[in-house]
Amino acid sequence: MANRKKVCYHCLKVLPSLQRQQQASAAVSAPICTKHHVFCSSACLDAAKAAYHTLEQQLDLTQLDRYCSANSERFPLLTARLALMLAQQGTIAQPSRGTLSQPSSIDRISSSSRRSLHSRSLNSSSWLSNISRADCSRWASLSAINLTHSAIPASTTTGVSTSSSEDINTSLSFLCYANVPLPPPTPWETAHKLLVDALRSAAGVCEEQQQAAQLAAALKDVHLDWYVAVMARLHINTFKVDAVMAIDWDGGMAAAAAAMLQQGGSSSGSALYLLASMYNHSCEPNVNVTFPGSNSTAVFTAARPISGGEQLFISYIDADQEVGMRQEYLAFVYGFRCRCVRCKEELAEAAKHMPPQLH
Repeated sequence: MANRKKVCYHCLKVLPSLQRQQQASAAVSAPICTKHHVFCSSACLDAAKAAYHTLEQQLDLTQLDRYCSANSERFPLLTARLALMLAQQGTIAQPSRGTLSQPSSIDRISSSSRRSLHSRSLNSSSWLSNISRADCSRWASLSAINLTHSAIPASTTTGVSTSSSEDINTSLSFLCYANVPLPPPTPWETAHKLLVDALRSAAGVCEEQQQAAQLAAALKDVHLDWYVAVMARLHINTFKVDAVMAIDWDGGMAAAAAAMLQQGGSSSGSALYLLASMYNHSCEPNVNVTFPGSNSTAVFTAARPISGGEQLFISYIDADQEVGMRQEYLAFVYGFRCRCVRCKEELAEAAKHMPPQLH
């Protein structure tokens, strides 16, 4: 959350330091500051307004932002941004009442269908076998749904493209989700209530007719079931956006060193990439994920020669950790223990040095 003012609220591009801004030529566009946010350019500000920011400006999400900052929560802010984006496009909910795990829509989830959502696992191979090339192309065309770790009001710095919200509704439904027990976690319920309170307050005072209708629709459709279904997907599908943060040397060497060493100093935010979320994990991946532009544009490159038909893997974690730590983290966060070739070899080697009674 520490880098909210250092990156563009829309695309997560790292902003130049104050010193660099002062030294830049007139040809270099300076960041644009609004009441609560900073954008890298007028183009990003316009894109944000077209996607979600027009409606977002009607809300006071200060309480939600403070709650997330105090509790190191990020995903409620991304969910709020997604809700506003869908509400602004008028497609936050669809008429059918299927669950998010169905490819029809993100919509209302009844109590019984939500139990199905939590208990049913998605088999990626069976889902992927039904995905057409057109589906993949559509997913690839969607920009990331991004968020800064602390951008004010929605901590969601999002680079959402102009693709229809219905496409995003449909695509999110394909993502795997965390098996969240019922009732949902108390922090989720608390954050959901803060979002609903903000929507209710804004809907009551908004004078612009279209925006008032959009806020009323969001207030109706952003119910707890929808919120839980989205959060369950965000928790296991988002990427940390690694970036080289600008250092302002005017503060002295000590301040610069502290900035370089601070926790989270190399991350400009988090992002959800719909197609990239289809990658499975390996502790010895054949695909690397990088952010060479210090923004939300992710680049996927081969880590080694890849044979035709070979499955592609990325690493969900810091693969430099020792095997025990990797196994425990993956089990806790993602619900599985890795069985890649590297893990099998390292576990077998570790077992050789364990006392017999611990085998």
